[in-house]
Amino acid sequence: MTDLEVYLSHCISQISSSDYTQVQDGFQLIESLFGKLCILANPNKSITQKKRPSSNVSQHSQFSSVSTSTVSSDDFSPSSVSSSGIRKWRVPSLKDTVFGEYISLQNRFDYNIVNTILLVLLRAQHTRDHPTDTMTSCLKVLQGCLLLHPKSRDLFQRELNMTILIDFLKPSAPVQLLANLIPALVSVLVRNVGNLRMFEKLEGPKRMCLLLTHKPKQNVNPQSWKEVQVKVLEFLFFYLIPETQKPQGSNSATVAKSSGSGIDVGASGSGSSDTNLDKSSSAVYADGHVRRTMQDKRKILNQYLNVDITEGLINELLESKPFGNMNTEW
Repeated sequence: MTDLEVYLSHCISQISSSDYTQVQDGFQLIESLFGKLCILANPNKSITQKKRPSSNVSQHSQFSSVSTSTVSSDDFSPSSVSSSGIRKWRVPSLKDTVFGEYISLQNRFDYNIVNTILLVLLRAQHTRDHPTDTMTSCLKVLQGCLLLHPKSRDLFQRELNMTILIDFLKPSAPVQLLANLIPALVSVLVRNVGNLRMFEKLEGPKRMCLLLTHKPKQNVNPQSWKEVQVKVLEFLFFYLIPETQKPQGSNSATVAKSSGSGIDVGASGSGSSDTNLDKSSSAVYADGHVRRTMQDKRKILNQYLNVDITEGLINELLESKPFGNMNTEW
């Protein structure tokens, strides 16, 4: 076994534990790994790391299977840096000097971290004794995993796996958990049409809209709940991004490239929506998934929100353009 295989095996063993202290330590180990890999990928940039007071982390944080001497200045192409000097994230490939081995291991079931995170979340739902801090770490690590290994998103095309996340999406959930769950859902759904359709099938948009209109109980900090609602608004801006520019009623024979996962997700991810939206008004691609336009998504949100709220969201999205011109084909 390589150093990285040993390290990941230990991390997975920790987060699989029934002892939440060990689970928390396991997530800290993974965060430490991500931090070290990012530093190795960009050795010329000084990054200050916060030290965590965990004995288990200190025992295993010396992972260094990749030497900084193996990192060349070509690891980031000029195209990955904007004209403003801000470095843009580029998903690493198997050939990446630093991340390549990690990506390769994530294509394997026995080393895939997201698989184990799903088990942690499922156990937390059944036992309901999970510390909020541990769940927060879990969701943050989930975001990191999906950023580094987008193919892991395909695991959420399974109805059971998407349900695990959506079941936490309710007003009675801890505010801190919701504040981290919503960005994690963006990481799950971004540029994955199958996941978006499964999210809709399980009434994810309805649950998100209910969070926006919910009035918290007196024992909930109003400021904290307002932060959750801001996260919801950010999510709805993301959700409204059109997945295709094709007009309604377009030819259903449109050909699109399938995402092609390195992980077997089974055949349950076709993800047709249970909304009242007429499917013929959206573009259907060769991978079997419907692509929705902004108009399609407006109709979905109007089922759960006041029309004025939906229109306000769309107007703001089109005027401020936080995602650019959105001339996308997913």
